[in-house]
Amino acid sequence: MFVKKTMRLFLLSILLLVVATTSSCKKKELKFTIKGNVSALNIGGNLENVNIKVYTQSFSDASPNLRGQTSTDASGNYVLDIERDKYEKIIIQLTKTNFFTINKTYSIDDFTTANDNKLNYKMSPQSWTKFVLKNNAPLQDDELKIQKIGGKTDCEECCEHGYYFFHGDIDTSFICANDGGTYMKFHYWINESDHVFDSVYNVPFETITYTISY
Repeated sequence: MFVKKTMRLFLLSILLLVVATTSSCKKKELKFTIKGNVSALNIGGNLENVNIKVYTQSFSDASPNLRGQTSTDASGNYVLDIERDKYEKIIIQLTKTNFFTINKTYSIDDFTTANDNKLNYKMSPQSWTKFVLKNNAPLQDDELKIQKIGGKTDCEECCEHGYYFFHGDIDTSFICANDGGTYMKFHYWINESDHVFDSVYNVPFETITYTISY
């Protein structure tokens, strides 16, 4: 009886050890470690306190699911672990006040559980151009035509490239966002004759006013 009991305890111990080892290996394999650095585009320097959220989405999901979040340290570095599960996409979102938000979508095949997944980002500082338009001696047939040909287009406050028309008695303004530390380029015509090509250097975090008075 003593031998049988001892044998049972021995076999049970071996079984528990195998289960624990297997479970430990599986947990290690089912984790993605994402780490990297976030710095400022055009003006340089690492960015502290950038909010980083990681979402995942499968083909059957109506919207992404938040899997984890963190923020960058004083050196702009971050690290985040998310569970490896049944999803196809990984979406990483970076936000910081006065910088344009970054949303990057990756395939799950871009990531590995064997090593750290290193992803570095550069966030663009926000800036704005305020166009002030004033027709000082308006006629009904007057036309001001502006063609924007340079500057940021992929944000909520951005202005698309293309033509903008203003007729008659004009006294208005509009704002276009741009990447700080870059130029916004444009043409404008007054009644199809007076043509001007110009640009505005957008100082990071500031609004630059450009007046067209005619």
